[in-house]
Amino acid sequence: MRHAKVLLVAPLLLPAAACTTTAAGAEPVGQPTPSYWPGQERAMAAAEKVSESGPERWPATYAGVATDLPGAAITVHRVPGGDIDADVRALVPGVTVRFVDAAEPAAVVDRWADAVRADVSWWSGQGVTVRSVWPRTGDCAVVETDEPAKHAAAIAARYPDARVCVEQGHDAPPLTAD
Repeated sequence: MRHAKVLLVAPLLLPAAACTTTAAGAEPVGQPTPSYWPGQERAMAAAEKVSESGPERWPATYAGVATDLPGAAITVHRVPGGDIDADVRALVPGVTVRFVDAAEPAAVVDRWADAVRADVSWWSGQGVTVRSVWPRTGDCAVVETDEPAKHAAAIAARYPDARVCVEQGHDAPPLTAD
């Protein structure tokens, strides 16, 4: 029985020992390590390319882009219509691209979020603590407050031309250098 335990453990120790040695021709220190997901770099590069060109190239339809690293794909949020689907596929050939419908383009949602951000001090004077404001891709300007049910109507009334989603906000814990 004592020998059986050694035989079962020995295969586990062999890969660990191999990791501690350096083979001739191994990659030098400082070289990028391979990604966790196959195709991750290609998907990230494609998302960056679409993100950089999207707002200028398709201002009326582009809403945002996200990566699907396990799937080595990108998801493009867009207002339906126009040639954006074909254009994006041509911009990033060889990458799987999925499309999701959005209600509004990024430029519109960003403008709504910017308007609320500009009023954070004003809201504070009204007794409303705004914890965060951010654009929800293709949808609304999210306004996080301590009491969303109490303040949602007032916030929406101040921005009649915008779609705002008032949600529960939280204190952000301070980051320390420790």
